[in-house]
Amino acid sequence: MIKVQVRGPNGFVVEFSVDKNLITLGRDPESDIYLPSGMASRNHARIFVKEGAVYIEDLNSSNGTFVKNKKVLIPEPIEEGDPVKLGDVYLRVSYLSKSKAPSLNDSGSYSVAQRLGNRNNTVNINSAEEKQIREMLGSPFASGPFKTAKD
Repeated sequence: MIKVQVRGPNGFVVEFSVDKNLITLGRDPESDIYLPSGMASRNHARIFVKEGAVYIEDLNSSNGTFVKNKKVLIPEPIEEGDPVKLGDVYLRVSYLSKSKAPSLNDSGSYSVAQRLGNRNNTVNINSAEEKQIREMLGSPFASGPFKTAKD
């Protein structure tokens, strides 16, 4: 399972837990992880697992993908906690091997952390709360569903 924490331009954070070995990121509503920014390309990047290591690959995005302030030109390995930047969106990625991965609950595989007040305040969300989350992120691209790991 790959966990990706996305911090949008307005400071709100959404955490995705995806039980796949290949994740697409971008403004496209069909992306596994929607990026709430006009500076992100529709198909900006992808994260994948190969031989137990996590990599990020830029998909010829307009504003680039950066790991530790270094532009990604070829698939780049990323360690847990490495700062990753796509446009004006920041990511933190962690990987749980299948043996450590928790089972998904019925409410879906996403949680939301609002970076106002308690930084550790996270709650599970379901698909009915999707619109509210997109509004919190302040995205002008607030259409299309979030995908869950069950999709």
